[in-house]
Amino acid sequence: MVLPILTLGIAGQASHAQPQSSIWQVNGYATLGAAWSDNLNANYIPNALNQQGPGRGRPWDPGLDTRFALQLSADPAPDFSAALQIVTEKQFDGDFKPAVEWANLRYNVTPALSVSAGRIVLNTFLMSEHRKVGYTLPWVRPPAELYQLVSITRSDGIDVRYQTSFRNMNYALTLNYGRNELSELDGYLEAPNLWGISQRLDHGALTLKATYTSYKLVYGQLDQLWDGFRAFGPAGEAVVARYTSSRRRSVFTAVAAEYDPGPWFAIAEWGRSSIRSDFGARSAWYLSAGQRHGAWTPYLTVARANGGHSTVHGIDPASFPPNLQASIASLNGLLDTTQDMLAPRQFTFSAGSRLEISDSISAKLQLDHVSPKRGSGGTFNNHNSAANTDSANIVSVSLDMVF
Repeated sequence: MVLPILTLGIAGQASHAQPQSSIWQVNGYATLGAAWSDNLNANYIPNALNQQGPGRGRPWDPGLDTRFALQLSADPAPDFSAALQIVTEKQFDGDFKPAVEWANLRYNVTPALSVSAGRIVLNTFLMSEHRKVGYTLPWVRPPAELYQLVSITRSDGIDVRYQTSFRNMNYALTLNYGRNELSELDGYLEAPNLWGISQRLDHGALTLKATYTSYKLVYGQLDQLWDGFRAFGPAGEAVVARYTSSRRRSVFTAVAAEYDPGPWFAIAEWGRSSIRSDFGARSAWYLSAGQRHGAWTPYLTVARANGGHSTVHGIDPASFPPNLQASIASLNGLLDTTQDMLAPRQFTFSAGSRLEISDSISAKLQLDHVSPKRGSGGTFNNHNSAANTDSANIVSVSLDMVF
């Protein structure tokens, strides 16, 4: 696999416009993409923080994977480095807006130990630190089944990293603590405190990684739903208590393995999120492999998402007068929809190809056959209530570059 050239915290190549003695380095990356869906009854949403995609309304979406980023790195003093990255991409409201992805200062305590402070991308998945740099990925985008399990991708806090080598192996241990608030969402999604640990081992062509993340999510956009349940007295309060509690934290664990000897590659990754409430646990995995033929690399991927809930633990309508039962059934329906959005269930088979145009430009074509499981909307939203969410075909194209 192509090395993550633009992973921040690692100094990028100096811009050609900069003298070699300059402490400043300027880099960037961009993806021009488009996706098409044959499901006209719902929108395909592989990113949980977006609300628009191809399908219902328009079969083509030019903004699903399109983004542009600039990175400014500096080495102001020995053992100190700074990094700032601004990414312009489609946000939750559907508009393209810039946002700060990285903004941190790193100090090398020793050659093996470093401490970073500021905005840092969470090291949750195998591809986390460069998941938006399309050129570094073998696919158009990381498999949605797994990567949508944790919506929060960055943290404002501290990151401690220890790296060492032994017996031809490289080992890295990362600890992080911080907070995140996505106030730009419709409502908000907040993680007032989160911490995590990740371990990575590289031995030749083999990479192994394991991560553990603990956090408490506050879904501000659910306040109206909880207020609706509370209007029904103790029965509604009991529902809210089962789904929300200040003492409950979510836990996400993941393991990954990648083998890339050069002529071919194989990747496997699995993750499980336990919300520790009646929202239940959810898990996902994918397997992907490809073979390189010069500049052309065809690949196949299978992925599956398994939601944790099976029934809605709402209010029993029969325990209330007939004139209130319709309202209660509506609230229970909204709760079921919310559970499915947090834990979609589906299977995807993908086939694609990557073409290396130059050392910094690649083009990709990918076909995804997405099959939501019965009773789940999968990674689709804005459903047409008159139609079921059946299997859908998604065709994606992208042109990726780094500079």
